[in-house]
Amino acid sequence: MLAACAAGTPGEAPPPRAQDLAAEGWRVATSKEGIYELAWRPAGGVAVPRNRDFDVEIALFRDGEPLTGAGIRPRGWMPEHGHGLARSPQVVEEGAGRYRVQSMLLHMRGHWEVLFDVVHSGVGDIVAFEVDL
Repeated sequence: MLAACAAGTPGEAPPPRAQDLAAEGWRVATSKEGIYELAWRPAGGVAVPRNRDFDVEIALFRDGEPLTGAGIRPRGWMPEHGHGLARSPQVVEEGAGRYRVQSMLLHMRGHWEVLFDVVHSGVGDIVAFEVDL
């Protein structure tokens, strides 16, 4: 579970870093231009389902610190089939660098590229992941 406290608060654990989340089974990657680190997993830590709605937990970092106020747009692409997601999921910011994608749907078996377009203070970049269902 991610702590929602400020770093250095007496008696409180510091917020997790991306590498901490990777050790807990989150998928973690750095954006193509090296600006952002994004960690994600299906809500509740379950496996990515096929052809079933699921929510995605996201932790976003810049310079090692949780990043709030970012715009995140999730996309999916199946290169072998030449198509993306059947619908657009919605993203809700939860605070302290945490976001939730609502109603993600990877509707087919096969190889997916799961992409997150991230924009903060006018600086955009893409974080990409490979998912096989």
